[in-house]
Amino acid sequence: MQTTEIHIQATDEPGVLANICRALASAGVNLRAVRGGCNCHCDCTCPPVVSVVVDNPTDAKAVLQTAGFEYTESPVFAIEVDDRLGAMADIAVKIAEAGANLHTVYASSIGYARALIVLGGSDMKKLAAGISQLG
Repeated sequence: MQTTEIHIQATDEPGVLANICRALASAGVNLRAVRGGCNCHCDCTCPPVVSVVVDNPTDAKAVLQTAGFEYTESPVFAIEVDDRLGAMADIAVKIAEAGANLHTVYASSIGYARALIVLGGSDMKKLAAGISQLG
């Protein structure tokens, strides 16, 4: 499913993630995936960013704006797959065969036979073509 990943500008202090999550929850927005770090993905002093995939991006952006958080957004795919050995390898092969370059990838599974994988890239059409080959 194509959706939106929202990148929330944060400050490096205790409670920021709690404030973001509380604001989203109070508006009835459910988190599907969350990750955090700096924009340059290094171990430096860059401002942190909290990126979220939610069930309702429109409501999430409205509540974040009301709460005073600055954000950007990018298109991603959030796909559910069987949690099995080699699943990510199979996905990566199909995406590569479609000629898509990944800029974002993260996944999680909690042992219930399914996993959620978030994928983003520079060419969403090619990425969609690769994902559609998963069957």
